[in-house]
Amino acid sequence: MIEKKQIYQKSPTEEIDFGINWTALLKTGETITQSLWIAPSPIDIALQQIVGNITVCYISGGTLDTRVEVFNKITTSLGAVYERFIVLEIENIQA
Repeated sequence: MIEKKQIYQKSPTEEIDFGINWTALLKTGETITQSLWIAPSPIDIALQQIVGNITVCYISGGTLDTRVEVFNKITTSLGAVYERFIVLEIENIQA
């Protein structure tokens, strides 16, 4: 899962799933009730999900040779609101 402030590479044509594990922030019995992923255009966010203490989305698009921040904001069953982001470098990736 995503570690705070880590940078990930992605090509403009890839569709990749990303997730953030929120377990360390949640109190005993607390659950994630809402998750919202936000990204600047032309990044596209799809299939947003909550799977236990993990929030997941699929990310596609991007402009070659740019760096973007993709934010995830959650609300918990106890009313806490947390935000984290991932950094994506959009580049050509050679196999």
